[in-house]
Amino acid sequence: HGVSLLEVLNGSLVIPAGWTMTHGANATTKLHVASITVTNGDIIVDGTIDADARGFSGGGTSVGANGPGGGCVNASGGAGGGRGGNGTDGENINGFAGGGTAVTNSFKSPSLPGGAGGAGGSASGCGSATGGTGGVGGGVVFLRAASAGGRITVTGTIGADGTAGGDGVVPGGGVADAGGGGGGAGGTIFLWADNIDGAGTLRANGGVGGNRTAQSGNPGGYGGGG
Repeated sequence: HGVSLLEVLNGSLVIPAGWTMTHGANATTKLHVASITVTNGDIIVDGTIDADARGFSGGGTSVGANGPGGGCVNASGGAGGGRGGNGTDGENINGFAGGGTAVTNSFKSPSLPGGAGGAGGSASGCGSATGGTGGVGGGVVFLRAASAGGRITVTGTIGADGTAGGDGVVPGGGVADAGGGGGGAGGTIFLWADNIDGAGTLRANGGVGGNRTAQSGNPGGYGGGG
């Protein structure tokens, strides 16, 4: 089920085992989140809230990435997107290129999707070599049980991971140099309640960088974690 905003005034909200809740993708600006507020009751997640790869979109071939914290492009590896923390640098033929910066976002009240990874570039004179595309950032999950004594219980999974950057490509199996794309950053998972429990899984990991094609095999940058 696709959700942007949902408010329950009375009674608890349960996402049953086997059900998946998600939200729309955010390409260049923040448009969609999974936001659930229960005014007088609890939130129970036995199923899945899936916000993986629903943050800002990755850089295409030799272009920068979208959204705050988007990684830049360089001659070899694309920089990882930054969100909760800085993305790592992409490996450059002649040194390092800058990683995606950490997004200015409240530590106590995070709200932004993950920044995208930058595309990998191709070295000068490499002809048809194509750098890998940047990874997509993770989305946003906000859950609030607003009443005194309210409880959020997670026995299922809530995910907001960024995706991996694409590998560099050399058509025809040549030896030209093309950088891997940077990984997308992890998104936001924000749980707000007097009581939070359960043995479920919460994850907002940055994606790994794609592989470089040629001489030294240096990858694109990793995305910063959520």
